[in-house]
Amino acid sequence: MTEPPSWTMINTARAIATRAHRGQTDKIGRPYIRHPETVAELVRYLPAYEALEPAERADAVAAAWLHDVIEDTDQTAESLAASGISDGAVAAALALTRHDEVADADYYATIDRSPVARAIKIADLASNLDPARTAGLDHATRDRLDAKYAGAMSALSVDPVVIEALHAAARADHPVTPVRLGVIGFGLRGQLARSAHAPHRGSVITAICDPSPRGRADARQTFPADVLITDDLDTLLASDLDAVLLLTPDHLHEPMAIELLGAGVAVFCEKPLAVTVEGCDAVLRAAFQSGSKLYVGHNMRHMPVVTTLRGLIAAGRIGEVQGVWCRHFVGHGGDFYFKDWHADRRNSTGLLLQKGAHDIDVIHDLAGGESVSVSAVGALRVYGDGARRREREDSRLSDWFDETGWPPRELQDLNPVVDVEDISMMIMKLDNGVLASYQQCHFTPDYWRNYTVIGDAGRLENFGDGPGGRIGLWNRRHRGWSEPDEVFPIPDGDGGHAGADPAMIAEFVEFVRSGTATTTTPLSARQAVATAVAATESLRGDGSSRGIPPVDPELTAYFAGGQRRG
Repeated sequence: MTEPPSWTMINTARAIATRAHRGQTDKIGRPYIRHPETVAELVRYLPAYEALEPAERADAVAAAWLHDVIEDTDQTAESLAASGISDGAVAAALALTRHDEVADADYYATIDRSPVARAIKIADLASNLDPARTAGLDHATRDRLDAKYAGAMSALSVDPVVIEALHAAARADHPVTPVRLGVIGFGLRGQLARSAHAPHRGSVITAICDPSPRGRADARQTFPADVLITDDLDTLLASDLDAVLLLTPDHLHEPMAIELLGAGVAVFCEKPLAVTVEGCDAVLRAAFQSGSKLYVGHNMRHMPVVTTLRGLIAAGRIGEVQGVWCRHFVGHGGDFYFKDWHADRRNSTGLLLQKGAHDIDVIHDLAGGESVSVSAVGALRVYGDGARRREREDSRLSDWFDETGWPPRELQDLNPVVDVEDISMMIMKLDNGVLASYQQCHFTPDYWRNYTVIGDAGRLENFGDGPGGRIGLWNRRHRGWSEPDEVFPIPDGDGGHAGADPAMIAEFVEFVRSGTATTTTPLSARQAVATAVAATESLRGDGSSRGIPPVDPELTAYFAGGQRRG
């Protein structure tokens, strides 16, 4: 693979593409930026690239990063040129930009006349036809795209052997050695460890640490005999790991993440990042100082209901987002959150954080901004009766969950300490002017989330948040209530949370392996916690507005830059 002669313009192109495609995802839910990143790599394997002049090689790699920005974002040829992108790279990006009024034959003829654009288009086809990507598509989409790409290859006279050779060259340059993963805490979220043990996908669980005899016994029954099972953290860390899944109760995230990062291993920290703002910042600082990679498990960013909403917003179907509302009906709240450590604010701060951090992060994601001030009200209305308590020893949700238990006031065997709110409401002002609200109730008869996203040209709302649910789009004026103008079914996926859990684990593994861009960042996770903490302070005070403390600029720059130094 021939190196381009200069990285100055290429780094500029990469930064433009990363900003421009922020929040966009591809057809299998991955951050869209991974596609131009792959195209920029694959183009350099082509013999046609090696035949280019040095300046043209730089144009090819830069334009590969930028090949979709004019078509899919607000970037223009003029804005690219003003940012220092060469005329040759801008011309190639323009040639690769589709226009509705241009026939396919004319589009491909324009590409064929430019050696740089042609090389990028071949690399683009190879990226889209990567078996690892197409395996994540449903059959109908795969068949449709196969036909589309076959037409493109025919128009450009590209032999399929060329695409296969690019895939082979990339694999040879990046042989897949399984990422060796450790696990700390094999309890309720142990299914993430099960999903991560996937030798065929390049990751294996090699060691598990749990202080609980039951946790260790469950792990021994689940994993192969050669997986180390221990109750000692030092023993786990001495076992030659690439990364650790931190799946402990929330209040242990901060101290354990800091220790793991300091030991030089990458860390997957289940959300929330910590239960205090100071704890989050301490973990970010530990990752920055050690250089160890940090990923936070906000799996909802991968849930089909969220990816579908995000895609419709990115496509401009409701214009510019102005408001986001979320109502969270936690129908099993008593069993899930009031019979164990979650109910004790020393362990969780409160359920606006422990449960709500998911939705706050999604609100920020869909709105394209982050909270700068919040206010909230809340109370412990149903589960505060001190006569229904019970001590628990090494028991799990599966031991006590009863789906028939109703009404909530008759629920028995609550945690000995219950001092978190069971109903709460918060309002948020975001840094881009978007206004948002979040309501959470733990004693409803039904269990789902309802998002309403309002733009200046329409609105979206989901009915049900999993497979079988639907998302309504209203983008025409109506007299009174009406059915949606369009309806989008919420798709299913294989694995936990409609495929979100395995998608998140696969993204983490790839991040550990190659440092590729991810759907969420530790900064986003910290802001979700900071927003929830401020709201909790507000509702336990006088309900007045609270500001969100800023992140240290040094940490912001590091994590916004993909956890890369220099």
